[in-house]
Amino acid sequence: MESFLKKYLGSIALFLIGAGSFSLIGLSFVAFMVIKDPEGFELSKMILSSLDIVEPILSGSFEGKEFVLDAAKPLKYVFFGFVGLFLVMMMVGISRAMIFAGIDLAKYASENENKKNESSSLNG
Repeated sequence: MESFLKKYLGSIALFLIGAGSFSLIGLSFVAFMVIKDPEGFELSKMILSSLDIVEPILSGSFEGKEFVLDAAKPLKYVFFGFVGLFLVMMMVGISRAMIFAGIDLAKYASENENKKNESSSLNG
């Protein structure tokens, strides 16, 4: 079983590096397109339309006095910007982990292959 895994570590590493790189390229393309034309994506249309809704963030009463807390539109943009930035950072972290895992697997596979080649050249 161990020799089977060692034999295919290079292809697994290549897959991880490729998948991580592809997801980073896709994420950067989507980010570029959203910055270029925000109305071109359904998700950005939905977020922009939800920013137009004027509803109080918090309302209630305290000691018989009612209060309403509204948020300005720029504050909503900042909030959604932070949420979007957090989601992008999560995706970049996942892609980065995939790429580094692939690199580590490739290093491990090449070390095993080099040791095998050295031992066969010493015996031969």
